[in-house]
Amino acid sequence: LAALHTLPATGLPVRQPAAELGALNAAADAVASLCPELACRTQALRQTLAMYLNTMPIMPGLIHGDFYARQVLLHGAGTMLIDFDEAAYADQMLDLANMLAHIEYDVLCSGLRRERANMARANLLLGYLRQLYKTAATDLDLMLAKLTMLTAARLLLLAPQPFRSYMPGWPDHIQAIVERCEG
Repeated sequence: LAALHTLPATGLPVRQPAAELGALNAAADAVASLCPELACRTQALRQTLAMYLNTMPIMPGLIHGDFYARQVLLHGAGTMLIDFDEAAYADQMLDLANMLAHIEYDVLCSGLRRERANMARANLLLGYLRQLYKTAATDLDLMLAKLTMLTAARLLLLAPQPFRSYMPGWPDHIQAIVERCEG
């Protein structure tokens, strides 16, 4: 992912931060419709995340746009990324946050053990940061704070998914996702 982020984004659409906020609003509205008892909490969460995301600096560049485990193929000692239909020029932290949100989703809804999730998260961040520090000076504390908020926002985007995928007990899964976002 870090190597991808060093490539030029020539000719790709520009994804504005407002689009991310629009998607966040739509997900929060969907959660409120599906689980009305979560409407006030989701509204507060949406406002908090929007406030932080509007004030944090962005790291613009090429992004995959839908980066998570199913977009990575392992072949021998190498890896390949697939499915670039959402590639754009946007905040590169969106890719990392999306992967971390999917890891959290898998813990909350798919039975991934927390220990494995923590290991995956640590390895992803370590590998990314090793590559990033070769190419750019970065304020690590600011980057991690922003990544935490973007991950919560991306996880909220996944909140309606248990309903969409006909998951048994979907209201409980949605509530668990909202609680994790709040945390």
